[in-house]
Amino acid sequence: WDSFSRWHITGELLMLCLYFAMYRFLASAASPRHAPLAQGGALISAGSDLDSKGVIEYTWDLLYTTMFVQLATGLLSDWFALVAVVPPCIGFYYAWTQYVYPWISKPDEPLDAAQEASKKQKSKYGRAR
Repeated sequence: WDSFSRWHITGELLMLCLYFAMYRFLASAASPRHAPLAQGGALISAGSDLDSKGVIEYTWDLLYTTMFVQLATGLLSDWFALVAVVPPCIGFYYAWTQYVYPWISKPDEPLDAAQEASKKQKSKYGRAR
């Protein structure tokens, strides 16, 4: 208990919060959806496949990473907690390459002929007055 500090308690609480959030997300993705009983209560969706690609796959990867960090930090060394930095770095990389960089580096759209003519006309009449 001498080496157990507030950082360990904070890390454990953070991991418990991650486990709870991932459980709630996977449970809500897999749960079926029904129409209201007033409309007959028919099945709208049987729920998502938990082996599908996309966000569900990333959730499983995060779950496995969190489990590894918790076990390795508890059994081997506190330095394994640095592995928990990898998923946010990957998320930042994906966000930058797929959304942010294309958005900020998008060239200006060329003006069509009608817009150019109206700009020239406005500038011509604007100078004449």
